[in-house]
Formats: sequence, C-alpha cells, structure tokens
Amino acid sequence: MRPVSSDSNSADPNRSVTLAELTRRACQGEHAAFEQIHHRVGTGLRRMLLARSGGRDEQVEEICQQVWTAVWKAIAEGKYDPSRSAITTFTYAVANNAWVTHLRRFARDRGFVDGLPGTVSADALAGESTGEASVDELMAEAELVDRVRVCLQDHAAAGLTDLERAIVSAIAAGEGDRALARRLGVSSSTVNVRKHAAYAKIRAFLGVSGDTPNEGPTGAKSLDERSDA
Repeated sequence: MRPVSSDSNSADPNRSVTLAELTRRACQGEHAAFEQIHHRVGTGLRRMLLARSGGRDEQVEEICQQVWTAVWKAIAEGKYDPSRSAITTFTYAVANNAWVTHLRRFARDRGFVDGLPGTVSADALAGESTGEASVDELMAEAELVDRVRVCLQDHAAAGLTDLERAIVSAIAAGEGDRALARRLGVSSSTVNVRKHAAYAKIRAFLGVSGDTPNEGPTGAKSLDERSDA
C-alpha cells in the first residue's frame, strides 16, 4: 500500500458523500474512497496524538502512518467489518493501540521499569513484546465504544441522569475530575461517586462485566486513566 500523508489540507470534492458510503466503497477496493476517509478523519486523529505526545510532530507523523497503513490493511484483507463499528471508531481504536504500543516500547527500550516514580512495572510488561492487538480485538473494542456512544446519546434508557451523562462525556473527552468539579460547581468526591455510578449503569445496560472499581464503562481503564489530569 502507498502510505497516506497524515496532513491533508486540500478541499474535499466529495464532502457530500457520507463516511458510510466511502467505507462501503473502500471495502470494495476503491483506494480513492479510502483517501477521502483519511482526509476527513486524519486531522482530528493527528490532533489527538499531538495532544498526547506533547506536540512531538515527527513522532506523531510516524504513528499516523502506522495507523493508516494498518487500517487500509484491515480493509483490504476483509478483516474490518463496517456492520460492527463505524470506520472512525475503528481508526481511533487502531490509533489508541498504536499509541499504547509506542509507550510500551519507549519504556522497555529505556529500561523504565520499577524502582522509579511513574515508571512502568516489569510485571506489566512481562509477556507483552509490543502490546499490539489483533484486528478482531480492535474490532471488538470499536464495536463496544460505538455501543457506549449510543448509550450516552439515549442516556435515559440506561438510567443515567443528566449529570452522570455530562460527567462521563466530559471525562471521555479528556477532562479531569478536579477540573470538571470546578466547572460544575460540585465537589471532586461528588464527581467520583456519580462517575462510578454511571459506569455501573452503562455496564448493566450493555451487559458488560467489570468488577474493578477503577474501570471505565467498557471494562477498560481508558476513562479513569485521565481522571486526575
């Protein structure tokens, strides 16, 4: 595959075509449709990675290339199933996995294991050479994220209060507990209690188990990892 540049600034002549239609065409082997998907999704994806990396442009460029190559490979090999998740959600799942893999390699290459504050535990790295997930695992993650998104859109059906929905949505967007508490005019403990109550309701609504108190609604720690930012 010819890697796609991660920075697209030209006008999109097919803006009226939906992402779903572009995805369908890409799955049929139309690379031009994939280029359009990249054009629409790439800017936001790159912005997210720049924020995570502290603005390290060269590092982000490399990760973006890996992400788009992996996404196209999954599409070309028929491993991506658009009926299970939106292409945007799948792409972000691939990007998140690529970022975690990068952090693990960085920690391993520099020996940042045990003994120093904030370093990675050797046990956490044991048996994980790269941390790379399979396409099927990424599909499952993306599918669950889409289900959570639908749940938040129809939050009353899951029994979520307006406050609980606002808290979960804000934390998912990267806002920390303390900053959120200040903005809402409530205590940090209130945010924490309502957050975990919301997670429990979402798990119950989706039929997802999660016994660890610090886990997010998908059974992963993706939301709580940012809760003290």
